[in-house]
Amino acid sequence: MHAFTEEWIEWIDENVNAGRDKDGIFQILLDRGYEYEQIKQQLNHELKQTTPKPNAAKFHIGKRAVKKSLLPPVIDPPKGSTRFDTDKAEFYMIENFLTAEECAKIVERIQDHLRPSLMVNHETKKSSFRTSRTCDMGALNDPFIQEIDQKICETIGIDNAFSEAIQGQFYDVGQEFKAHTDFFETNELPDNDNGFGQRTFTFFIYLNDVEEGGHTDFPMLGVTGIPHIGDALIWNSLHADGSKNYNTLHHGMPVRKGWKAVITKWFRLKSPDKPFRQRLLKDQ
Repeated sequence: MHAFTEEWIEWIDENVNAGRDKDGIFQILLDRGYEYEQIKQQLNHELKQTTPKPNAAKFHIGKRAVKKSLLPPVIDPPKGSTRFDTDKAEFYMIENFLTAEECAKIVERIQDHLRPSLMVNHETKKSSFRTSRTCDMGALNDPFIQEIDQKICETIGIDNAFSEAIQGQFYDVGQEFKAHTDFFETNELPDNDNGFGQRTFTFFIYLNDVEEGGHTDFPMLGVTGIPHIGDALIWNSLHADGSKNYNTLHHGMPVRKGWKAVITKWFRLKSPDKPFRQRLLKDQ
């Protein structure tokens, strides 16, 4: 039995304090090789039902044929996408969504406007939970970034009024974003609603080939995104009924060599500017 490291203890405490699902935390720790009884003691929680480990192979972007999923889609498959074979989440990938030239231009802008990454509650204390740096790309008022934003919206088929501005992240060696979900917990939503409601889809794009590490691990889905320049991952953080889908929990693994740059765009359930019937572009 190996003891919990300080980093994992901090990860547990931060997730518990944020009100996240303890069964999900428990399962992640089991997947990381910790013993049932030591997790039970650390969490002061008994796992209600053990979720079987997914039998799907790890997903190397562009290297695996994908079958029809059992989970009904909320949207039409994004243009040029392939759907991952799982009934646990709505999950897509697109190879070469952006060109190498486009990625290089975005990286240049990210590097010029970096700040320390914060958690959703805007904590400012030093933390090992999220150690990347962030660029608020929507604040740049850059025509090129606006073109990329429009391309993302047209590809996923959701009106930009139901989304957040693009955010860039930059990771140096050793930096990571530990296992987390993109939706807002019940206690977080009031401070982050602003007329937009809950987060739904995440549109996530790798901007470079990482020399070593930097994978995006979805432990509940059996999926690992391998950083490849221009490739996009797209997933719905909610179930079709609008409830939070903890299966979408993911870990931005530490960069072991080189660096990693990505951009993320989150979509929402509501818009302060448009009625829900105008959410999907195909219906307009």
